Amino acid sequence: MKWPYTLAVIAYCALIFWLSSQPISVPPALDIPHLDKAVHVMIYGVLAALVSVGMYRSGKNYTFRVQFYVPWAFATFYGITDEIHQLYVPGRHFEWLDIAANMTGAYLAQLFLCYVWWRLHKQGPVESMQLQSSEAD
Repeated sequence: MKWPYTLAVIAYCALIFWLSSQPISVPPALDIPHLDKAVHVMIYGVLAALVSVGMYRSGKNYTFRVQFYVPWAFATFYGITDEIHQLYVPGRHFEWLDIAANMTGAYLAQLFLCYVWWRLHKQGPVESMQLQSSEAD
């Protein structure tokens, strides 16, 4: 990745770390069941998207699989380490469903970027997608 994207990913990871270091206090008006899972989906979807766009704009010719799975794996790994980090934060706890939400958000971001956005704009890993789909036929 080019350095501006690397810095953006580092800054975003630092923001996630800082946010998860804060004790939780949810106002009663926002105490909606499973709202925290939706927040996890969004936060880790953005993280995967940042990594994916950084890889895409690096100018390197990544295969479709690399372009799809590396950002997903990075966001998933970071989400797991963040849940472990929360074991040591008062008022926070480790939750497997949070990890599932992190993985889901990263996966959905990659589905959107790789299968919708770049395909519609006819750029990036589209050639690899077309080759793979024609090989599968």
